[in-house]
Amino acid sequence: MVRTTAPGASSAKAVISKLGKAGAVDFWSGAAVFGVFANLKLAPSTMTTQDERSARHLVDAKRSLNEKERVATRSHLAGLGAGDRDALATSGAFPLTLRDLKLVNSHLASIGYAVLKPSERLPLAASATPERTGG
Repeated sequence: MVRTTAPGASSAKAVISKLGKAGAVDFWSGAAVFGVFANLKLAPSTMTTQDERSARHLVDAKRSLNEKERVATRSHLAGLGAGDRDALATSGAFPLTLRDLKLVNSHLASIGYAVLKPSERLPLAASATPERTGG
C-alpha cells in the first residue's frame, strides 16, 4: 500500500486547525507556517548558489515570522484570558509549536546571514538610519 501522507499528518492538521480557532488565525492561516516550509526548499539552494536575493528573503522571512508570532501569541493569550475553550484546549501545544517553528526558521535564516555581506545583514530600514556614536 502506498502512503500519500506522512504519518501523523492528519493529527497535525487537526492541531493546527484547533490552534487557528484559538485566536491566532492569522499565524496559522498559512503565510507563516507554510513560509517555513518554503524556506526549507530555498535554504539549500541559497547555500549552493550563494544568491544574495534568496539570502535576503531568508533573513526577512525570519523577521516577518517573529512579528507574526508576537501577534499570534498576544491573540492566544487574550483568548486564554477570556476563557476561550479552544485557547484553553491548545494552551500547551501552542507555545511549543511556535517555539519549534521559530527555531527551524532561525536555522534557515542563518544560511541567509552566511551568504550576505556583513553590511547587508541589517534590515533595510535599520541600515538607512545613522549609526550611533559612543557616549
